[in-house]
Amino acid sequence: MTSKEQKKISILNASIKVFSKYGFHKAKIQQIADEAGMGKGTIYEYFDSKKNLFEDMIKHMMEYYIKGIKKVSKIDGSFKVKILSYLEYNVKTLTGRMNMFNIIMNESNEISKEMQHWMFLMKMEIYNQIESIVEEAIVKGELRNDLDKEAAAFMIIGTSNQYCLKKIFDKNLSAKNLPTDERNLNLVIETLIKGLQ
Repeated sequence: MTSKEQKKISILNASIKVFSKYGFHKAKIQQIADEAGMGKGTIYEYFDSKKNLFEDMIKHMMEYYIKGIKKVSKIDGSFKVKILSYLEYNVKTLTGRMNMFNIIMNESNEISKEMQHWMFLMKMEIYNQIESIVEEAIVKGELRNDLDKEAAAFMIIGTSNQYCLKKIFDKNLSAKNLPTDERNLNLVIETLIKGLQ
């Protein structure tokens, strides 16, 4: 990676922190520059506008997230191992960036149509990765062969997202002690698998 690429990643990582704290409208380029440890002018060498930086930050986050899901889909193991790994990864990622995901949802009017289309394509990539895990499990005989792969993939993603939301919004939990312990995750996985077998 070149120093120019490293500097851009530093700016993107700094923007995640600043946008998470202040939101799109209240965040200032100077705050991002300060967080990245560089001058405000340097930010504009990489990004034409705050909106451009915001959208590139979203791309950066989603590409990182999808890279992790692809790693999960390539794990050598059973369907249960892969789905448990996906659920653990999803909980860790979503809970660690929940404030940022909320800002992206709340600031959706700041996101261009082109970017919204790109985000849709990335969501489909996530779906495709989960569907490939389901398809592999059907071939191996771990899941019944009359199973609708599309419905199963949507069910897995939906279950995972709802599990994360429950953990995030449970009033009795602090952000630091969200349970991702194996017992809780195994209960979700066992229930899910019984419905798919």
